[in-house]
Amino acid sequence: MRGFETETKVFVAHFDILGMSSVLRKSNSAAWGLLCSLAEAKEEKHLPLTPELRDGIGEKFFSDTIIMHTKGDDRDSLKAIVARSFELFKCAFLANIPLRGGIAHGSWIETDPSDRQSLFTGDALLRAYHIGEMQQLISIAICDVTRERFMKEKPFSFRSMSPVVKDYPIPVKGGDHQNRAVLNWPEFCKDDLNRLEPLTAETLANHFSEFGHYETLGPRERAKYANTVAFIQSDRNTGGMSGSCLAKS
Repeated sequence: MRGFETETKVFVAHFDILGMSSVLRKSNSAAWGLLCSLAEAKEEKHLPLTPELRDGIGEKFFSDTIIMHTKGDDRDSLKAIVARSFELFKCAFLANIPLRGGIAHGSWIETDPSDRQSLFTGDALLRAYHIGEMQQLISIAICDVTRERFMKEKPFSFRSMSPVVKDYPIPVKGGDHQNRAVLNWPEFCKDDLNRLEPLTAETLANHFSEFGHYETLGPRERAKYANTVAFIQSDRNTGGMSGSCLAKS
């Protein structure tokens, strides 16, 4: 097995289901149903990505975690990982599943596909996991290198001219806030959010009802939805959330 692995510079996205542990504590069958729903939903296509861009991303799905990685770190790789992250997030949102994610740039090491063992690691994966797991809201955070590359190369934009990437003081574990660049998913999911009006922590929580209706949630879980609504409203308060949110090259 040693010697079959390769190391490359890539972009990695790490996603998991926010609140999955609470579902598992209540019902194994409910948790299994959510995983099956996510597996089906993630196959849906909401963006006109070329076959080349889609083929440039590897995806691994285990438990409640989805890991995506590019084959390189060029402009097309950057476009692919960001666009596919938006798409995956929307797929889950429409399936009433809240995702939390992180995207990072760095090294990726993986065994050759011909090897019977599927092993992978790398600092890009660790960094994507860390910045994603720290968040206390429904969000997709990105590392500084990914932010700088996206702002410089601008691989695509929203037709509404709202920012694809924005800086935001993310609520993190421990009650603090961390300034972090995030993907502007409320713009991409604008039409879906409009169906939840009036948008409150309660209506958002009830959209993800499999994780518990708002009135049954504890303070920590309620805070995550309140934090998410505050993030969504921050874009609306700056004049975003108008016009088409479809991405274009």
